[in-house]
Amino acid sequence: MTASEEGDLIYDKVIPWVQKALEHRIPLDIRQPLVGSDSQMEQICRHLKIGSKIIQMIGIHGMGGIGKTTIAKAIYNRIFMNYERHGFISNIREECEERGLLSVLNKVLQILGIEPRHDVHQYMSLVKRRHSRALLLVLDDVANHGQLSALAGDTSWFGEGSKIIVATRDENVLLKHGMSRTSDIFQLQELNQDEALKLFCYHAFDGDDFPPDNIAELSRKAVSAIGGLPLALEVLGPLFKGIKDSEEWKKRLNQLKQVQDHDDIYKKLRISYEALEKSEKCIFLDAACFFSHETDIETASHVWESHGLIPDKAIESLTSKSLIKSNASRNLEMHSLIQDMGKWIVREEDLLYPQNRSRLWSNLDSIEVLLHPK
Repeated sequence: MTASEEGDLIYDKVIPWVQKALEHRIPLDIRQPLVGSDSQMEQICRHLKIGSKIIQMIGIHGMGGIGKTTIAKAIYNRIFMNYERHGFISNIREECEERGLLSVLNKVLQILGIEPRHDVHQYMSLVKRRHSRALLLVLDDVANHGQLSALAGDTSWFGEGSKIIVATRDENVLLKHGMSRTSDIFQLQELNQDEALKLFCYHAFDGDDFPPDNIAELSRKAVSAIGGLPLALEVLGPLFKGIKDSEEWKKRLNQLKQVQDHDDIYKKLRISYEALEKSEKCIFLDAACFFSHETDIETASHVWESHGLIPDKAIESLTSKSLIKSNASRNLEMHSLIQDMGKWIVREEDLLYPQNRSRLWSNLDSIEVLLHPK
């Protein structure tokens, strides 16, 4: 073998193998501190009985934006090195809507070292065939019981010592699967005032735990108006970043206070959207309506550039405002609640007639427009 052929072998075979092996041991990226969730994470980790031969399936539930994905990632990072086979499958709700359940099933098979299949019915027997090894599997954002039944129908599918963690907005998904409120299900709560203030300061004051003395009272009022939902604090905190004038603070506070219904999170998050430049709004809505979490930033940027936009600056701004994120693979990411808010903004352009909206992403709406154009 010549030196050139050896070089090609290293580049084509060895380097990808090493990269894949390293990826298997890299912890998941968590973008913000576990404010208020530390004790619950410890409780869940103790409950999981790591190292025992007991097969366990537990559920984490709570409303959108409460921090289910963050705490699930933190638990995964804490314990994944104890398992030869482990995986974290995110955005299951979105994945099933866009690519179908089979796409998610194949991700589980990939974690188990099994080649993808084209038949949903082969999945259970394939998983059971590999059940001699302990597995750590996190299923994030499971939308309904049908998805959970297909992915992890019973603990008997998995090997001794396996741990299955399910995160969902709907507690009924877990109850229908036989989990107990008292022992298997962990409900996440909104942050209390002190915890919310700490997380707000992290996003508003570049990682600080406490506000500057001169705006401490205004910061508490902002937190009171935003509420204890971590996602809202993450998105609305940056609205106050760099503002030193108390009058400008009060102006932003008044915007928050106009949203009286604390349950209407979309209206609160929209304040952050309204503060964007025109081109940033355009790119944000495109990302919410069209680009999934597997779209790389370079591809999306080419699309925006072809329409005369300058995406680099806009993406940097949207990222700093926590409206979009990018992962290690430079793929676009967006919290499902933020994505829903973007689609809600577009629907509001005309609730009855999709022909009059700026963007169409639903197949049904697209068919309606084709059959009944303007």
